[in-house]
Amino acid sequence: MKDVLTTCAFCGCGCGLYLQIEKGYVTGVTPSRRHPVSRGRLCARGWHIYEFVHHPDRLKKPLIREGGAFRKTSWREALEVAARKIIGIKDKYGSDSIGVIASAKCTNEDNFVLMKFCRASLGTNNIDNGASLYDSATCPGLMQSLGFGASTNSLNELEDTEVILAAGTDTTQTHPQVASRITRAVSRGTKLIVIDPQKTQISNFANVHLRLKPGTYVGLINGLIHVILKDRLINEEDVFRATSNLDSLKKMVEKYTPDYVAEVCDVSGSDLKKAARLFAGTGRAMMVYSTGVTGQAAGKDNVCALANLALLCGHLDGPHNGIVALQEQNNALGAADMGALPGFYSGYQRVDSETEKARFESEWNTRLPARPGLSILEMLSPGRLKALYIMGENPLITAPDVGLISETLKGLEFLVVQDIFLTETAEFADIVLPAASFAEEDGTFTSIERRVQRVRAGVSPPGEALPDWKIITEVSNRIGYRMNYDSPVQVMEEISHLTPIYEGISYERLDEEWGLQWPCPDKEHPGTAVLRRDFSAGVKITFPLIEQNGRGKEHFTPVEDIPLVEPPDEEYPFTLTTGSLYWHWHSGTMTRRSATLSREYPDVFAAINPEDAEQLGIRKNQRIRIISKRGEMETAAMVTDRVQVKTVFIPQHYKNTASKVLLNPSNFANGKAPEMLCAVRIEPVMKL
Repeated sequence: MKDVLTTCAFCGCGCGLYLQIEKGYVTGVTPSRRHPVSRGRLCARGWHIYEFVHHPDRLKKPLIREGGAFRKTSWREALEVAARKIIGIKDKYGSDSIGVIASAKCTNEDNFVLMKFCRASLGTNNIDNGASLYDSATCPGLMQSLGFGASTNSLNELEDTEVILAAGTDTTQTHPQVASRITRAVSRGTKLIVIDPQKTQISNFANVHLRLKPGTYVGLINGLIHVILKDRLINEEDVFRATSNLDSLKKMVEKYTPDYVAEVCDVSGSDLKKAARLFAGTGRAMMVYSTGVTGQAAGKDNVCALANLALLCGHLDGPHNGIVALQEQNNALGAADMGALPGFYSGYQRVDSETEKARFESEWNTRLPARPGLSILEMLSPGRLKALYIMGENPLITAPDVGLISETLKGLEFLVVQDIFLTETAEFADIVLPAASFAEEDGTFTSIERRVQRVRAGVSPPGEALPDWKIITEVSNRIGYRMNYDSPVQVMEEISHLTPIYEGISYERLDEEWGLQWPCPDKEHPGTAVLRRDFSAGVKITFPLIEQNGRGKEHFTPVEDIPLVEPPDEEYPFTLTTGSLYWHWHSGTMTRRSATLSREYPDVFAAINPEDAEQLGIRKNQRIRIISKRGEMETAAMVTDRVQVKTVFIPQHYKNTASKVLLNPSNFANGKAPEMLCAVRIEPVMKL
């Protein structure tokens, strides 16, 4: 038996663990005691992450569709057919008729090679990553305010700050390592403010729980800012000198009085004032948020509002004083860092910048498109594309409208899916290419605290499966653009060369240390634990929007509260919300193939409040029907006060759930941020 140190492939915390290898199989895992995040602990998902690796459903050979069914084929045929079809569509319709979806689960190296393939080989900027389906707000929201779209601080700093504000995040379910830090901090005297419609486990520890009405985050945060300014809880002169656009913010929040917020958000005005005094009345405070904030049409506005609050109170400039964006996928930040975005190369270098485009053209020896491409939301809208190449994502489960995605996939002339299982999305493909899992390839992931860490192969891929970067290279070579990588080491060397924030990162350094946090601008730099406004002074790293928004200052972005796309009404009086469970992760493709994890919650359910259950005559585990303006689903009822009155919660991980059929596709269909909330009604299937 041998142990192989690697990085967990579930949530974005980036825990370090050892794969236990015996006779070519992963037989278990153990946490790394020295790792700065896991520190000898793992959540239930981490302890059982190895169970899907050798599952019999793993793809072992390429598949090609023939006569309405798949047949196994050789790599040679699969690659040649894929290249020939892509060339034909490109020649007939143009490069922008093809789109590429990168993966927030795959390594940085896989995503970088796919980004290069999209732009240099296909000649289009139509690339985005799967995390944008439910978190398209963090990167642009924080960029607009701060100049960079990532967490400012490290997870360990949560334990020694004075106040924590947790907004729209059920961290015990989604990021257990973060939840443990929050509860330890509270036990040491840290004050906790929770802003969330649900009664979460960490809300039991809160000094103030602002249990707002779903979809009203901007109104509530503007209310906090109103109280802070009106009661003079901060020094306005200091804020004015350090930031820009404060006057516009003050004007915007004038109407958000405690009485107004109480009416709009359904929270207590006294609790609002208490939370404002706690957050503004300390020298050190940190903020964490997740998909409860970002998974709305107003997600970007929600993020901008939180950034406004942190800037106003001076909580963005030092240790234990900043924002941590809790992205749910293991490499959501890394995929964005690698340029799996329609408007950016790696390191957030703009595709419409002549200087930055010229540099990549010189290095890659080709002409590159200058216009930003389509987002994933636009690419998955019917009729926008003729061909799609999907790596490691399953939008038929994760996107907000099953019918719309099915229509899009059926309407394509050619679909390639590259994955480790025959997912629901892969079943629509013309060609399916078998990929290696995290336990079978070398590379790096980048965690939510900007920590770039090594991923190490412990076993060989099953059958003929290959690492994603290798598959993409082979397709590109057959299309006519040569890529000559022999290993992911060479890919990281190119990443470092072309990406200023990764310039000091190499496998050699990562093998000696517990990861490096970007920006890491040179080989001697220790990495950056805390992003400060003066980071770019004296080094060649710049953050593009800081230079545009006001003399190098962070910038207030006033945002107005807007109603839900589909608020509840008399006919549909409940608000449907979706989210995650502790025992499952993302689309459930991997966790549903873990016998240990899937037995805890084997089937989908709908959680409703006891008051609503009593009024409707519904008991625990009774079958209920949930109906929206678009469709209906039937499932078992869970009766719990964790959800608000007039709210119903359905977890997102199950392929047999129709919750995505119920959601409102209007924004998504127009290529805008989807809203994971909609109006529904509930009725019992049979009266008891």
